[in-house]
Amino acid sequence: MHWMHRNAWENNKHDLVEMAKFFETLGVKSILLPYGPNGLDYLLHTPNILNATDKVRILIALPAYAVTPEYAAKIFWTMRQFNGHRLDLNLVAGNYAGELAESVLNDYPGDTSHIDTHEKRVALTEPWIEKFTNLMKGKGVEYTSYVVGESDTTIGIANKYTDFLIINHTMLWPSQMHRLTNVRPMLAIDPLIIDNLEDIDKVEYYHYAYEKKSHHQIKGTYEEVVAKIRQISEEHKIYDFIVHTDQKNLDPMFKMMKEISSS
Repeated sequence: MHWMHRNAWENNKHDLVEMAKFFETLGVKSILLPYGPNGLDYLLHTPNILNATDKVRILIALPAYAVTPEYAAKIFWTMRQFNGHRLDLNLVAGNYAGELAESVLNDYPGDTSHIDTHEKRVALTEPWIEKFTNLMKGKGVEYTSYVVGESDTTIGIANKYTDFLIINHTMLWPSQMHRLTNVRPMLAIDPLIIDNLEDIDKVEYYHYAYEKKSHHQIKGTYEEVVAKIRQISEEHKIYDFIVHTDQKNLDPMFKMMKEISSS
């Protein structure tokens, strides 16, 4: 099990460390720290997190359009000094719209025609990961690499360069999964653990500018949710799941993550 940081902990040096320590006690493999052009730089908190923990990994999202492979390689090389090889890479394109997309273009120092659509930003990820991979050869740095998406371009990059492809439920068909020929899938899930589905309207969520739409493809009682995750794992040979949720009541989720991680 893996966790994507959203709202359950505050973005400060105390809460981010406490979050990592908490998930380490659950046996969670890694914590994804996302990227936003106007948000916090989680990399600056990563040394404190690594020094306060021993096993949990930090999966840092870096955008191909905003960080050079050379600088990223320096980050990964330097981070070895902070309690082990536990920094992983989630290379993202940046799927922005509206005012956020406009701000990215306004702040970009290069030719904006290279990044003015999501498709163009996706196209940057292949040369980026190729150069980063070459830079990391022989460095003696242990890391795991991820990309996210379902396009032919992204899946091609994943098959060629990365360890994992982060997918969602729309990929769970034989015709889709067969496209993954040389990469392991990680399924993003937002399970809803609820005793009575009639109470679904009472579920509380965090509301903010970047809240996600909660479809809850996996929902039911605690036992039903655990069974469904195990079924998906066995049927599709998926052994890594990342929880990505805006739900407020997370205690049943944490219990489920601990049970599955420990087994």
